[in-house]
Amino acid sequence: MRIGIDCRMVSHPGIGQYTYRLACELLRIDQKNEYVLFAHQNFLPRELASRAKTHIVSCPVYSITEQLAMPFYLGKID
Repeated sequence: MRIGIDCRMVSHPGIGQYTYRLACELLRIDQKNEYVLFAHQNFLPRELASRAKTHIVSCPVYSITEQLAMPFYLGKID
């Protein structure tokens, strides 16, 4: 199964730290599924980027652009 994780906020406290730790642990324990991480350019820690496919997403978090653009990015996953 292909699983996507929105990692655009991993540099933020709170939800960003939760997302970062969740992604790290999933990538560590789950070798069966394929993970795709969505991130802003140059904001994804190497330990995540080296273990999963990454897609650069340029839309701001919590914006109307995000609501319109994320389905487009999801459709581009191969």
